[in-house]
Parts: sequence; structure tokens; C-alpha cells
Amino acid sequence: MHTLLAMAWVVEARDPYTGGHLWRVSRLAETLARRAGLGERDVARIAIGGFLHDLGKVGIPDAILRKPDRLSGNEFDIVRTHPAVGARLLAGHPLAALAVDAVLSHHERPDGKGYPGSSQKTENKAR
Repeated sequence: MHTLLAMAWVVEARDPYTGGHLWRVSRLAETLARRAGLGERDVARIAIGGFLHDLGKVGIPDAILRKPDRLSGNEFDIVRTHPAVGARLLAGHPLAALAVDAVLSHHERPDGKGYPGSSQKTENKAR
């Protein structure tokens, strides 16, 4: 668990906005999971996924990650790789299953138009 959290600290140290965002998403996800009546194990798993969801941003060049202006199409294509980069960073970690779905699919949309590239509509799992 400590190595997963250390990975997220790398993201925060590199980009303070993303770091603060990780904490906010984690807390919000935890709150929503509790309000949904989920068990403590699921609440913890969801909070960890929220904290690690942008882990792949460590693979985005600083010039793009910190660019104050609108990103070009090519730059946005690079940003769109961060879910897959994050999943690769987690690969092989004994606790990867706790967060890999959140890391890989947090930009997917139910209509199939999200990224990293879902071409099919996804099932609504929030029933």
C-alpha cells in the first residue's frame, strides 16, 4: 500500500494542482461510497482509486502538463495517454487491483466517447 501512495505523492510533488485534485477526488469518492451504503472494504478501495486515478500524469511532459494556454490537438492526444500510463505503472503491483479500474477508466463515458478509447457504450454500474 505504501508504494501505491508513494506513486501518488510523486504526482503531487510534480504538479501541486493535480496533487490537490487527487485528495479532493479521493475524499469525494469516499463520501459518495459511504452515502451509497457500501462496506468499509469497498469504501477504502474507492478512496484509493480516487487518490491514484491521475497517476499516469507523471508520464506527461511538464511543458504540456503545466501549459497555461489551451492545448493543441497533439498535446491533448498526449494527455489522453495518462490513464493507460497509470495502469502500466500499477501493473505487477500486488495491490494494483485496488485501483487499476479507476486509473484506466476515469475518463470513459457511458456513451463510449471517453478515453483511453472505449468504442462501445459501457454498462451503467452506478445502479
